[in-house]
Formats: sequence, structure tokens, C-alpha cells
Amino acid sequence: MLAGVLVSSRAAEEGKGLGDGHDGNRAAITHLISLYDEKGIAIKATDRQPKPISMLKTCGECHNYNEIAAGWHFHSGGINPPAGRNGEPWVLTDSVTRSQIPMSNRNWEGAYTPEQLELTAWEFLKRFSSHYPGGNYGEMQPAEDDDEADPEEFLRWPISGKYEINCLACHHADPRQDQSGAALQAARQNYRWAATVASGLATVKGNAAELDEFYDPETQYEVRTTYDKSRFDTNNKVFLDIVRKPPSSRCYYCHSTQDTVAPGKKEWVHNEDIHLASGMTCADCHRNGVDHMISRGDIESLDDAGGDSAHSKAFEPAAVAALS
Repeated sequence: MLAGVLVSSRAAEEGKGLGDGHDGNRAAITHLISLYDEKGIAIKATDRQPKPISMLKTCGECHNYNEIAAGWHFHSGGINPPAGRNGEPWVLTDSVTRSQIPMSNRNWEGAYTPEQLELTAWEFLKRFSSHYPGGNYGEMQPAEDDDEADPEEFLRWPISGKYEINCLACHHADPRQDQSGAALQAARQNYRWAATVASGLATVKGNAAELDEFYDPETQYEVRTTYDKSRFDTNNKVFLDIVRKPPSSRCYYCHSTQDTVAPGKKEWVHNEDIHLASGMTCADCHRNGVDHMISRGDIESLDDAGGDSAHSKAFEPAAVAALS
């Protein structure tokens, strides 16, 4: 017991969440936990008007949310985010003009930034939130003293809520985890409800996009959350099947593609990815620490396992290969 206290204390002193330390035990941690809403209030099975789950308040109880938010999946909307090697940009399309414009806030050759295309965080979410991990643009609500912000956005953000990092999208191994549920909520601008629906813990009825701009989410309940009460124990705790290493099936929703050239009826003859066919998983190579700076499948230095080209020139690849 004392050793556990010392480990927790050391993790806290290093600026990590209590769940971010490592005591050498490789056993899976049982996540029988309380769920919290965006105000930090515990959600109970008996709540008459239950709120959706806040990943910030729930996962943030034990994990350093801000450190995670600085990882590759979540930091691109910041000021001068690291570029790393070129990856796949977002593609802004317009069917009327038949335009396809590559877009990234990273310094990638050939890509435009959202600012250059006059896309605010709100506009970005409206276009790309179906395949979005949350955080970043999803939490960039304009400040009250921002004179340049669109007045409509001031009114819509409180109704839809922030799209926080959806930790469960990767780390929830429960087969009921369904990212298409999050995409459907995002299409309705139900951003604060997306992670809750995808988790399989609750259903949500209502469409924030159709609500009046003067709708008050604190006193009106046109978007209703209904939890599966059987998932709560007598202490109002819920078991979540959390894994450190995301299964490949969690990656597929955003990182698999469709071959539009080959007829669909012949897709079954396509070769599988050689790595997965040999028994490997995505996370075997695409690893990360608490900072979520995921190794990107390139030659990388040990000091910056994110694939930044500036570091790739400063070390001996053979030395790194010997350690991998």
C-alpha cells in the first residue's frame, strides 16, 4: 500500500496525472469509475436530467488532459504546431465549383491553412467532425471580448458544447464502442454528446443544429441523454474496458481507405496489409507515451519520436534500428 502511495506521489510531483505514472506492473488496470459531466458533477443512474460525459472531467481525474492535448492527434490548431513529415491533409471540397483544396495548419508544402481559407474553428468542425478525435478545434470557443468573432458562433457554441478529446475512441475496447455514433451526433452539432453516444453507455435524442439561437441548455432539455442504468453499480460507478494499447479496429474508422477504382464486388480478393496479416497491430509500431506524440512510421530520433524531419538528419539510422 505504501509503495502505491509513493508511486502516485511521484507521478503527481512530475506534473503527471495519478494514472500516468508507471510502477512496473504490466497488468491491466480495472477502470470501475465515476462518470462526470462538464461541470465536474458525478453522473448517477437516478438523475432525472442526466448530462453527457465529459472526457476532460472524467479521464482528467487521473490523467493529465493538457499533456495529452499536446499530442499529434490534437495540437494542429495551435500556433506554429510541429510539422513533422508530410502526412494526409484535410481536403476541403466544394461540389459547385468542383474544388478540392488540401488543408493543414502544419507547415506542409502544398497545403493551405484554415486561416487562409477563412475557416474558423466552428466552421472546421461543421465540415470535418465526422472523423475527428476531439479537442483542439473542438475546444476553441471564441473569447467574450473577441470583436472579430462571428456573432452566430457566440450563440451556437454554448448550445452544441465543446467537442472534447474523445479518449474512448481509441482506448475503449468494448465492442459497443461505435464511432459512427459520434459522427452522427457531430452532424447534428451535438458535440458535447458525441463521446457519450459512441461509448454505448447512453442514447441521445435531439438536434442542436435545429435549436433556436437563444436556446438555454441550462434550463431547457431539447437534447436528452438517457443512460443504460444497468451499466451503473450500486455506487454509481461504471466499468469501462480501457486498454493502454488501442486495438487496430479503433484506428480503422479514420485511417482506412476505400479503393474507388476496383469494383466493390471484388474487394474480398484484395490483399490485407502485410503487417496486420502477419499478426502485428497498428500500435506495435505507432506507439506513444503520456504525451501522445505517436511514432509516425518514419525514421525517428530517440529524443523526438514523432517523425520530425529536422531530427531525422541528426542521428545515425543504424543506431536507432539496433535499439528497435
